[in-house]
Amino acid sequence: MPDSFACPECGVPIILPPYARGQRMNCPQCQTVVELPYLTRLVKPRKRRPLPGWAAVVVTGCLSVLLAYITFQMVRSRVKGERQNTLKQILLLVEEDERTGRTDAAVRRLDAALQLAAEPGLTSPGHVEELQAKRTRLATEQAERSEKQVLERVEADLVVAGTLVPGAQADPAPLLDLCERVLRAVQPLHTPRALAARQKVENLAGRIIEQRGIVVEPPRGVFVYEPDTVYRQAGLDKALNFILVGRGYLPVRENSPLTPLWNQSAPFKMAIELNETRAAKYMSSVLDTFVLSAELQFMRTGAVEWKNKLQGRTRQPCPMIPARLAGVLAIRTTRDLESERLFFNDAASELIGQLSKSMASFPAYVPNQPVSPGR
Repeated sequence: MPDSFACPECGVPIILPPYARGQRMNCPQCQTVVELPYLTRLVKPRKRRPLPGWAAVVVTGCLSVLLAYITFQMVRSRVKGERQNTLKQILLLVEEDERTGRTDAAVRRLDAALQLAAEPGLTSPGHVEELQAKRTRLATEQAERSEKQVLERVEADLVVAGTLVPGAQADPAPLLDLCERVLRAVQPLHTPRALAARQKVENLAGRIIEQRGIVVEPPRGVFVYEPDTVYRQAGLDKALNFILVGRGYLPVRENSPLTPLWNQSAPFKMAIELNETRAAKYMSSVLDTFVLSAELQFMRTGAVEWKNKLQGRTRQPCPMIPARLAGVLAIRTTRDLESERLFFNDAASELIGQLSKSMASFPAYVPNQPVSPGR
């Protein structure tokens, strides 16, 4: 092996050329000018000093943060690209819906597109404004088209309603059904056609209500529980309305848009005075029974034309109480509110059961009898 020596500057081994000892040459690594020795020395590459521990931690941490940032940007870019592609697909479907006349579907898709386009950086502000303007235009067209369709159906119903004006003995229910349907359809509309339809319906229904309409006032009086316990929960209202309809009157329909017409134009009124009291103990126990009294007054244009009273009381033994429980209740020494409520319900059912007999003398509606609304 030819002789060599280490560069005094960088430690790289330099091979001594033959017959060149004592001459100068450049180090092939660091280009330092060195003098070729006559006697060589052992080549020992210079060791690099390792980084301190804290520096290694800092470098590793910086590299980790850089890698995480690069990964985040890549994922973000990919998600952004996917959402931009989704937005493009939605807008293509909007164009298809608009071309085929499905305006309502186009409006719903534009709502989804606007929600997606609201994300920062997904599209330009000008594009968002353009989508919003398009959505407003399509929604307006859809509303106008829907209103036109509603009014066409309403006018068709009014034509039918004109043929259903009942005579003195005819059933007014079909006409009132049509009138209610028309009112519900035109309620959100405020165009002249809608207002004219509403006026026509009120005139048709008003003619019937002015002749046969009756308003049953909410019960007044003394109550053990709530005022509606007997009237609505026990079913006094349904039983009373059934009798009134059988006598030819028209009670107010539940949740009817025509209710204001009844309150304004109905010539008949029924007032109910309830008196609910606790009575004797049940079979010598500590539990109360109940007595329910009701006074009914029928008025025409404010004048009382008929009135009657009826009463219901808890039966002993109460048929609403199972036989095996009746004996236990008879010897109870503490109150039982649940059982007492059953006693109350029994008295209420007895009261309602007496209603038909009590109203046997109730005057029937007389057709073509002149009446004028009065409160």
